[in-house]
Amino acid sequence: MREEVGQFDNGHHFLQGWFSTPPLTTICQPHIEIGTHAVNMLLKQIRQPEIRQDSIHLPGSLIIRGSTKPL
Repeated sequence: MREEVGQFDNGHHFLQGWFSTPPLTTICQPHIEIGTHAVNMLLKQIRQPEIRQDSIHLPGSLIIRGSTKPL
């Protein structure tokens, strides 16, 4: 059996994470906040193209399920 299986998606909406065997550990991303910030940054870039945009960091959360083993 593989020691490493990865999934990076919003665990509450990604059915494979819940219904796989074992259930997959995943990272829950703040999709609405990501979209909101992306639109605001795009509008600001259109209005003020000479101003450089900074990057932003939004916290995600780890959803531990049956695919995670203790270290």
